[in-house]
Amino acid sequence: MILDQLTKGTMNVTKLSKKLGLTIQEASRHISRLSEARLIFKDAAGLCYLTSYGKLVLKQTEAFNYLSQRKEYFVSHSLAHLPIEFVSRLADLAGSTFVKEVVVSFANVENMVHDAEEYVWTITDQYLVSRSTLASFLRAFDRGVCVRNIEAKDWVVPDSQIGMYSVGDKELREHARTSGLLKERFSEQLDLCLYMSEKEVALLAFPSLDGKFDYLGFASKDKQTHQWCFDIFNHYWEKAVNRQKIVEELYQQLEKVPNIINLLDKIAGRKEITGQKDLVLKLENMLLTKQERLTALGRLVYRRLKE
Repeated sequence: MILDQLTKGTMNVTKLSKKLGLTIQEASRHISRLSEARLIFKDAAGLCYLTSYGKLVLKQTEAFNYLSQRKEYFVSHSLAHLPIEFVSRLADLAGSTFVKEVVVSFANVENMVHDAEEYVWTITDQYLVSRSTLASFLRAFDRGVCVRNIEAKDWVVPDSQIGMYSVGDKELREHARTSGLLKERFSEQLDLCLYMSEKEVALLAFPSLDGKFDYLGFASKDKQTHQWCFDIFNHYWEKAVNRQKIVEELYQQLEKVPNIINLLDKIAGRKEITGQKDLVLKLENMLLTKQERLTALGRLVYRRLKE
């Protein structure tokens, strides 16, 4: 493409024809059309330049080119709720690599945490952690790595992760919270899944059309991709709610509700619930339960009520 070639510097017709594999006549015709459209300018010496208008048009086509290259992914994934200022900057993701296997996504996250020196930022509807990834996070705290996490209010912790933390693990995480190394916020809705450090983006994934995440997406050490992710994380961080604050607010709403702990005991123990329909519905509307299971937020409030 002539416009792409001219981003590398000025060229005459002969050089452009060689670069693009065109005859001089074909290159001349294209240059004439582009000149008429004021996308390029040809000076008296025969050198072609991009005009400021041409640079602007080329910048806009970069996003389209990126989307075209990843068409199959974006046909099956949604960016509908993404802020328009970030949609307009999608060309910044052109330097990313497509990750098409979940196991690779998990490995990228673990390696990223292992290598982080300053920070790890995550936006996720559930923790993409194995026992070894958890160990990497705990070692990161020892190195003084700051972790910020935005999670969905209504996600339900998988059974496989409920017993993953030992007493020592929990103490380390609590120390990280009180020391300010671990900061956590809740969001009503997650428009993307993101795992990044100061060095790289381990995973950037968008929801499938049904609103769920399959953890397939993009990874990159490219500066522009990293900046896009850095900016969008901060956008959502400012909108998210402090986790401890919301837990305390919900605790105050529920601490005097009759039989609330008994009901939560049953839900936590997966026992049959009879009656109390209004209270069950109230808990679900508060995002403390989902399909009669405690959400991550629900577990925190339940623990606070039991203290």
